Amino acid sequence: MKLASYLADQKLTDRAFAAVIGKERSVVTRYRTGELRPPLEVIEAIRIATGGAVSYEDFLVRTEAAE
Repeated sequence: MKLASYLADQKLTDRAFAAVIGKERSVVTRYRTGELRPPLEVIEAIRIATGGAVSYEDFLVRTEAAE
């Protein structure tokens, strides 16, 4: 599940989720929109905070060859 979908499903704002994972709201916005890929330790924090609904694979960059 993408972070954007998770936040929408849970009715969480970027600000609220940022507080959960200890990041700034603007950074979570960039993670959610795909503008910035979080480092592994943040992906792990997101995975834990979402109960595994958002995982490492959700942040992988997909190419046309991989699809």
